Amino acid sequence: MDFPKQEGQLTFDVGKRNTSLEIYLTPDRASSLSTPKRFQVELYNPTGGATVHSQFGLANVTLVSNAASEAVWVLLDQLHQPLETPTLDLVLQGLIDKVSPPLNNEQMIAVFEGLGKVLAEAERAPLQNNSRNLTYNLLCALANPSRVDTRGVSHLAEVAERFAFSLLKHSQCEIKVTVLETCPYMNISAFQWYPTEINGYKFRGRNADFFQLPNTLLPVPAVLTADCGNLNRMQLTEFRNEHWFRTSDAATALNGKVFSASLQGRGSRPLEDGNEVVYRIHSPGQQVKPGQSQCLLWNQTTGSWSSNGQYCRVVEESGNYVECACTHLSIYAAHAEFAKLASYNEAFFASGFICISGFALAIISHVLCSRFPMFAAKLLTHMMVSCLGTQICFLVSAFRGQVFSEDSCATLALFSHYFHLSQFFWMLIQAVNFWQVLVMNDEHTERRYLFYFLLGWGLPALVIIVLVIVLLGGFGWKIHEVYGLVQGDVCFIPNIYVALCTAVLVPLICLVAVVVVFIHIYQVTEQWKAYDDIYRGRTNSTDPCWPVFTHACGLRSCAFRLCGCHHRPMMGVVKYGLDLWYLTPWCFGVIRILVLLTKQIMVMMKKWRRQKYQYANDVTAPVVK
Repeated sequence: MDFPKQEGQLTFDVGKRNTSLEIYLTPDRASSLSTPKRFQVELYNPTGGATVHSQFGLANVTLVSNAASEAVWVLLDQLHQPLETPTLDLVLQGLIDKVSPPLNNEQMIAVFEGLGKVLAEAERAPLQNNSRNLTYNLLCALANPSRVDTRGVSHLAEVAERFAFSLLKHSQCEIKVTVLETCPYMNISAFQWYPTEINGYKFRGRNADFFQLPNTLLPVPAVLTADCGNLNRMQLTEFRNEHWFRTSDAATALNGKVFSASLQGRGSRPLEDGNEVVYRIHSPGQQVKPGQSQCLLWNQTTGSWSSNGQYCRVVEESGNYVECACTHLSIYAAHAEFAKLASYNEAFFASGFICISGFALAIISHVLCSRFPMFAAKLLTHMMVSCLGTQICFLVSAFRGQVFSEDSCATLALFSHYFHLSQFFWMLIQAVNFWQVLVMNDEHTERRYLFYFLLGWGLPALVIIVLVIVLLGGFGWKIHEVYGLVQGDVCFIPNIYVALCTAVLVPLICLVAVVVVFIHIYQVTEQWKAYDDIYRGRTNSTDPCWPVFTHACGLRSCAFRLCGCHHRPMMGVVKYGLDLWYLTPWCFGVIRILVLLTKQIMVMMKKWRRQKYQYANDVTAPVVK
């Protein structure tokens, strides 16, 4: 026995409320149990008119092994008094600061006890917003997957569930929804609704995941009235990692996603009348291997995942997601095996670097080496800048996209989408300029340079802004669902329909317009051949390589989008074709520089020969007297 029972008598001086007490410990008879250890001191049987406070007549004394543990337990002393908001906030903030480094067992027990007292207070009286947010932040800190001390501590999921229901504790007769989603590791939602609103409710999480309740989960009264007794409380938590449920070093849950759903007062139990909850979990960037998926249900008794199929079954496994149905209200996940897909090889990255260098050389040649550029040359330079930006974004995402964070990958995908669209808008603008010059005989199109500049760089931004507003504002998507990792290779648009509409359809419209313009221009072929639209004094008949380059850019851009995004079954064939397309702009850049430098050298040679000839004539000419 660690603490044998001791009794004694305390004498308080008249008018005094404090006195000292000596307690003798017996470490030589201590048990083998680890610290922390606790004993209680109780005041009873007061005499002489004194009374013992009903709440503070019992004191808990805790023994810990070191000062670091003591620093955490000391914070809990403030919770043994009437709890006001400033006191709660002070303790919660102190606990958040203490849990930043890893905790030992003594400290973790103190954190659990502190959370228990805070939640008990939340169930007694509603927490203020600041106290509520601090409690959520404390749970968020404990859910960090980099922590070792909380891995596999599934009790924290029960604490999170209790916290979710405490958010509704004092909403007696009102429809209420509380959502806490600032934590990157979990999203807590609490609802107080009528059965008609709970039945069939579909929660949409990150990465297009969803969790749907059965349509007949709760009985619906025959007569619908605004009766407080018909209100039901439900919590739904989306864990974005399986940290609290991880029982081994190997990951079990698909994409780390775990759903927790429960009705207050019902606990974890099978559903009645054959009702099933349905949930879908995606695996962005990875292909699910058919026939190898499992639906998992958390067994709170054994503290492990159950996949025996008694309560859960696989509804669908297609592409990059697994859909499950379960006849049990509990904690859910999914497990899947992934198919190994071909990745980008060294030839791809080498050709990508060659492509970038080709664009850079072409841009440098247009800016530094041209003596008399025309207006069309400026438009062509803008298109090459957009092509260069596209290639840089694409190559970076293909090389490092798998290790980027969600925010970094989404940002890179947004810029990649922007430059990708700008290529085709600049092609369209060049076609419009040719139409004005060759068909409409307008040789002063340079006055529209500012207008073309705003269109070329503004229209892609407008398309992206409309896309984000519609999907985020209208459909409730997250930004990571719009832009993110695609098939585990590149950062772009994961949803194939969104990609087809904004990354394929829009460029195709531009290319169709370009084709229509060139059909009309073809009717004035001789006029086009005689037009020096790129460099003054050099007609198109002597410099025909740039239109070929323009079409090559369009085909190459379509090729690498189809290759990197959604056509994985033909990955090998398309990639080798992509490597060849990558070489076209590099060849164009090299040829362009050679042509320009050759022209500059020829001009300099002619000038030098002319000066030499003139000097020779001056030396040999006879003197006329």
